[in-house]
Amino acid sequence: MDVERNAVNKYSQRGTSTVKWAFNYRGLGGPWWYTLRMEKRDWLLLALHFAGARGLSPVQLQKSLFLLAMEVSEVRQDFYEFVPHNYGPFSKQIYLDAEVLDDNGCAAIEPHGSYSQYLITEAGREHLKAIEKRGGFSERAYNYLSDAVGWTQRQGFSSLVRAIYKKYPAYRVNSVFQY
Repeated sequence: MDVERNAVNKYSQRGTSTVKWAFNYRGLGGPWWYTLRMEKRDWLLLALHFAGARGLSPVQLQKSLFLLAMEVSEVRQDFYEFVPHNYGPFSKQIYLDAEVLDDNGCAAIEPHGSYSQYLITEAGREHLKAIEKRGGFSERAYNYLSDAVGWTQRQGFSSLVRAIYKKYPAYRVNSVFQY
């Protein structure tokens, strides 16, 4: 896959210079526009990267990103908004963004029994490499997300939901899960 990077607009914001980049992924409906700040979808894609070949179930994906939002303050701004739902904290936008990443070839959503499994693709790995080259990851958030994904993958559904409810009881409000 060809990746072209062109500095297309240099501008100043509050005295700091930021470069806006265009990444054109041929065949994926590019161009995509990015600033040096991480986008929500980038964190989602990074979670899928940390999941490896096993991928993430819907509850693992939701809870990994929820934990990142709750525990790492620097990602909270312009991040997913979570509401109490059937099985704890939930953001519909995560599923919408996963579908966009699937449509663009950066992620794959595959049927896995009664639910979907979310996986990173080679195009997604290339996208993360481009972000890494421009220094877009907070080391603290990167390491925390890696740990959170590993932890969610080691939990069964029930133990994962229970652990989230125990630490964040406000998200039990609309639960259908018997605690």
